Amino acid sequence: MESQLLEKCISNSHNPREEYMQKFRFVLRIGVTLACLLALSLSLPGQERFGNVSGVASDATGAVLPDVAVTITNKATNRTYNTRTGNDGSYQAQDLEPGRYSVRFEKSGFARYEVADALVLVGRTAKVDAQMQVGTVEVTVQVTETAPLIDPTSTLVANNITAEEFNSLPKARS
Repeated sequence: MESQLLEKCISNSHNPREEYMQKFRFVLRIGVTLACLLALSLSLPGQERFGNVSGVASDATGAVLPDVAVTITNKATNRTYNTRTGNDGSYQAQDLEPGRYSVRFEKSGFARYEVADALVLVGRTAKVDAQMQVGTVEVTVQVTETAPLIDPTSTLVANNITAEEFNSLPKARS
C-alpha cells in the first residue's frame, strides 16, 4: 500500500502536461507584464496639444514689478486665464490652447499695459514682457507689435503652421 501511494505522488509531480502548462502560464504572465510596462512607459513625443505664455513685468527703469495681475484672453473663445507675477516679476501660464491671445497687465499706480496679439503655438512658449509706465489704471498702453517667435529657452527645431496656412495647402483628391 505504501508503495502505491509513493508511486501516485511521484507520478503526479512529474506530469509533463502539468509542467508544460505551468511554464506556459509563467511565460504568459511575464509577457503580459512586459507588454503593460512597455505600454505605460511609452511617451508620445510630438503629441503635445498646448502652448505656454511667460514673461516679466517691469517698470520704465527696468526694475521688476511683483504682484502684477496678468490676464490672458483667447481671442477666438474669450476664455481668460488669470495669474500674477512673482517676487522676481515673472509669470507663466501653462497649457493654453493654440491661438491668438491678448495679454493685459494691471497694477495699482501704473498704467494698464496690453499686448493685443500674442500667438501661442503648440509646444512653444510665447514670451510676452511688459514695461509698465507710472500712471493711473484708466490709461492703457497698447502694444500692437509682438516679439519674434524665437524661444531662447528651447533647443527644439520645429515648425508650426497656423490653421489658415494649413487650409491653404493643396489637398489630395479622394
